[in-house]
Amino acid sequence: MKKIIFFFIIAISLASCMEVLDIELDDEDKLLVLNSLISSDTTIRVNISKTISSLDGDAFIKFINDAEVKLYEDDEFVEIMAKDTMGYYNSTVKPDLNKKYTVTVSHNNYPELSASCFLPNPVAITDVNVSIFIDTLYQTWIDPYTGEEIDTFFCEISGDGEASIYIDDPADEENYYMVSFSYIRPDYIWDEEGNIYITGYNEYSMYYDLQLLSDDYQYFNLNNTTQGYLITDALFNGMQYDIKTNIQTWELYDIFYDPFLEPIIYVHLYSFNKDVYKFAKSYNMYKDAASNPFAEPVNIFSNVQNGLGLLASYSCSSFAFNLNGLDF
Repeated sequence: MKKIIFFFIIAISLASCMEVLDIELDDEDKLLVLNSLISSDTTIRVNISKTISSLDGDAFIKFINDAEVKLYEDDEFVEIMAKDTMGYYNSTVKPDLNKKYTVTVSHNNYPELSASCFLPNPVAITDVNVSIFIDTLYQTWIDPYTGEEIDTFFCEISGDGEASIYIDDPADEENYYMVSFSYIRPDYIWDEEGNIYITGYNEYSMYYDLQLLSDDYQYFNLNNTTQGYLITDALFNGMQYDIKTNIQTWELYDIFYDPFLEPIIYVHLYSFNKDVYKFAKSYNMYKDAASNPFAEPVNIFSNVQNGLGLLASYSCSSFAFNLNGLDF
């Protein structure tokens, strides 16, 4: 009993020595963060936020909505980008290939930051070879807009498929590629009687694995519907090359043929600049280190001067493969 009382007294004395420190961090101790991936398909849009300290008390992104963001093309001033919400700033410019784009950000509480990138040329897909085992099935759909019954042709797929994407890699330049597969399928609902109603059509991505002799590739998530593996042309610079993949074909279970849509797989070849590859590699290393208590800290790559983040670019070429050309 005396031991219990002794430890109780020690616990009380230690608690009485504790003091809560309220530490305030000035904005001067933080940095602006700029993030943007630009392509020739759409106007330039950037997001501006600020770094968060572990002592801030929350993990929410702190967006900056009162900065002045300027856009330059080949070092010539173009415009001040328009303020949007959630830290976004929009331009009216669609970027051109092989031109340099620079974004500068000014704010009263932070040093001015800047970042630049060049828009790479797309590399064409010369051919695609797809091997998928497909069974067929018919079912009747009802279009909710017209009430028309549609005899639908489904592709019931089992096992993994394979695809080969053929390219002619440009010589004497560093190229960084990512392959992506997608397909169009209907969104639908069932009524109480079991009828299927089409509510719309959307594009969905397909997951795949690379068949490479080298392990020098990096997973990269371009957006919510496009992800894949970044590879370099270090082993095939200036050569014809066949990018071999295994496609997870179970995702194609409801690709169908009807009068409005053909069963097509879309193959996309993205060309990125080197900074995207560096970012993806460092980010993947960071994620691995975060789950390993014995790993050394990893800094995520940034190409922003006086700040953090990534201003990078990509171009894309596409190839459509009709599943009707396959043997069922």
